[in-house]
Amino acid sequence: MGMSIREDIGALFAKYHLSKTALGVRILQMNKDKGWLIPPPLQIKRPE
Repeated sequence: MGMSIREDIGALFAKYHLSKTALGVRILQMNKDKGWLIPPPLQIKRPE
């Protein structure tokens, strides 16, 4: 977007990127709600 010479092409790419990001967020939320995505356990460093 920043390297685009024409503003309309940059805006078109930004619109496409935003819609793809919004779809990814919806899919991620659906995966978490349905229990399909299980996060790994946190690794806590213990003092030695």
